Amino acid sequence: MTSTTAAHAAVLAATEVVPADWRDLAAILKRYGGPEALLSTSAAGHGHDADLLNYIRTAIDPARVIHWQQHFERLAEVMPDVRFVTVDSKDYPANLKAAYGCPPFLFVRGKFHENEEKALAIVGSRKATSSGIAVAYNVAQVAVRSGITVVSGLARGIDAAGHRGAINSGGSTVAAIAAGIDHPLSRESDLDVAEAMIKSGAIVSQFRPGSPPVRSSYLQRNGVIAGLSLVSLIVEADERSGTRNEAEHSLRQGRKVLFWRPHFNNTSWVRLYSSDPLVKLVDTEDEVVHEVSAAAERSHYE
Repeated sequence: MTSTTAAHAAVLAATEVVPADWRDLAAILKRYGGPEALLSTSAAGHGHDADLLNYIRTAIDPARVIHWQQHFERLAEVMPDVRFVTVDSKDYPANLKAAYGCPPFLFVRGKFHENEEKALAIVGSRKATSSGIAVAYNVAQVAVRSGITVVSGLARGIDAAGHRGAINSGGSTVAAIAAGIDHPLSRESDLDVAEAMIKSGAIVSQFRPGSPPVRSSYLQRNGVIAGLSLVSLIVEADERSGTRNEAEHSLRQGRKVLFWRPHFNNTSWVRLYSSDPLVKLVDTEDEVVHEVSAAAERSHYE
C-alpha cells in the first residue's frame, strides 16, 4: 500500500461525523483540492460546501484520525497491494467521478487499465441458469476483445461468469464489493475469480476497512457498479432483486441499460421500462458491443 498521510485518515474520520450523505463529502474533496482541506486552517469561504467543511474540521476527533492512521498501517502489512484513492485524484475512475453520488474514496486492490472508461456492467442473478451463465461469459469475451472493461459485483452466478469470461480472454475486469476491502469475502462471492482478477483488473470498495456486508451496502455497491460503467447489461433477474436496483442506478445516472431479450421479452416488470430511451432489449453480443462503443463515443465529446 502506498504511504498514508494524516489527511487520508482524516477522510475516514470525516465519514464518521459528516451530517449529510457521503456524496457531500465527495463534493468538498473535489472543490477544495482533496483530503488536505479537512486538516487545513485556512478560510473555506462562504456557502453550503464551505459551511459543511468548517463543521467537519471542528467535528473530527483527532483520536479517530490517529485510529485510522494505525488501521492504514495494519492494512499495508497484510494487503500491501491496496491503494486508497480519493475522488479528487487522477487515479479515481472517470466514469464514477462523473456519476451523481459518487463515493468520496475507493480502496483499490489491483489496477485500472487504460480502457477502464470504456466499461460494461454485466449483472444478474446469483441463482443463474446455465443459459444465463453462458450469455454472461460469451458477452464478456466478445466485449474485452473490443477493448471493453467488464464490471460486476463478484457474486456467484452471472457476475462471476462475466468476470471469468473477461479474465479467460485476457481482458480487464473490475469488481465492486459490498464490504471493506479487508473483510473476508462472503459465501456469495466467487473466491477463485477474486484471486484471478487481481492480475487482470481491480477489486474496489467504497467502505471503511473492516465493514461487513449488509443489505444496504449491497444496494450502495450497485450504485458504484453502475457508476463505473457506461452501459449495463442485465442478463437475467427477478423483479425484486439487487440487479433491478443496479439498473435503476444506471438510469438515474443517465447511462444505458440493456436487457437480454431471450430472458426478458415477455417479462412484465421489464416492459415498465420500455418507454425509456435509455433502455433497450438486445439478443446478440455485437449489439452489446455497439451500444458500449456508441456510449464511449458520446462520452468522449461531452
